[in-house]
Amino acid sequence: MSDPYPPCNSGAVPCPSQGAKYKQIWPELVGKPVQLAKTIIEKDNPFVTAEITKLGMGIIFNYCCNRVWIWEDNLGNVAEHYIPKIG
Repeated sequence: MSDPYPPCNSGAVPCPSQGAKYKQIWPELVGKPVQLAKTIIEKDNPFVTAEITKLGMGIIFNYCCNRVWIWEDNLGNVAEHYIPKIG
């Protein structure tokens, strides 16, 4: 069975391999379709994998420099109050 998530690269905050060159937070994507948000995030920062999860579903609570959680609302958009960011 393969792991559904990318291997965790947990480093210092901010993530050292990325520095200020790549985005680490995407407040402008709240309310946008989740698939569009995933595409934008992974284009803006090639070091991360964006993981879409429905509101109310469990997640892994470790901090990973190469992962962004995207919380999906009932309409298929990035949920309000859940800004996509590295972690």
